Amino acid sequence: MEKKNYILLTIIAIAVLLVSVIGATFAYFASTTTITATSALEAATSASAAVFSSSSTNGISLTVTTADMQQAAGGSGVVAATDEGDLTVTLTADEGTVCTYNISYTHDSSESAYTPTVGYENQEFLVSGSSNKVGETKSLSATRYDQLTGNVITGATITAGTSTTTVTWTFTATIYNLGVNQFAALGNKTFKGSFKVSTVKC
Repeated sequence: MEKKNYILLTIIAIAVLLVSVIGATFAYFASTTTITATSALEAATSASAAVFSSSSTNGISLTVTTADMQQAAGGSGVVAATDEGDLTVTLTADEGTVCTYNISYTHDSSESAYTPTVGYENQEFLVSGSSNKVGETKSLSATRYDQLTGNVITGATITAGTSTTTVTWTFTATIYNLGVNQFAALGNKTFKGSFKVSTVKC
């Protein structure tokens, strides 16, 4: 009887040992992993910030004389004086950088206020402007001087190329001799103001 128990205990011990070895081997196999694959991430930023600037080399200057305003020589569309000035915007940045900007006009409040001749409000003192940028849809159509205030060009764009990009705006002011008495509107007066770039977003 003792011999049978001994054999039975031996068999049980061998079975427990086999189960332990198999279990340990399975756990070892189950926990083996391979993590050699990689996914790289690289980010590069520009070494310089976009530089947007504006300048002017030529202002508008009109001088209207008595001779220019001889009533007998006047009529619809007769120019008494006209001149143009420029405003240049430049952008130096990484190629493809786009900046949007506005151009505003501010009257010099220390000078004369303009009140058009009645009946000729849209024919007497007009200002217009456009740029040399191909495809630019923004412009200033002929606008009477007293209504020229605030943003006169909105949403203009400039795009950086492989070198500094330049866009030149040309503004033209014209005073007409209408062949009527215009002294109340224009006589013995000085009108001043300035165009400037405003609200730049790059």
